[in-house]
Amino acid sequence: MAITVHLPLDIEQQLRAHFPDLERRVAEGYAVEAYRRGDLSSRQVGQMLGFADRAQTERFLSERHAFPNYDAEDFAQDIQTLETLHLLQGSSPDGSAQ
Repeated sequence: MAITVHLPLDIEQQLRAHFPDLERRVAEGYAVEAYRRGDLSSRQVGQMLGFADRAQTERFLSERHAFPNYDAEDFAQDIQTLETLHLLQGSSPDGSAQ
């Protein structure tokens, strides 16, 4: 699918002076913002931009400070899971045997 963006000629010329690959830049900008909003997954971003693998997609997103949605609640849940796993394995969270 092709999407057309209408810009006044002077603005297009100004942008192309800095970004000769303007169409690609617009697609990248949209992909990053859609990912940040949760509208696209990282897999979809990679597919949209034609990246070869997940690592390339993750590098692209991290260079633009677009990290997975991970908040304090997610972190607390991960800590609880790790603590539970350590208890099941017979060691304390600091790595010492119980």
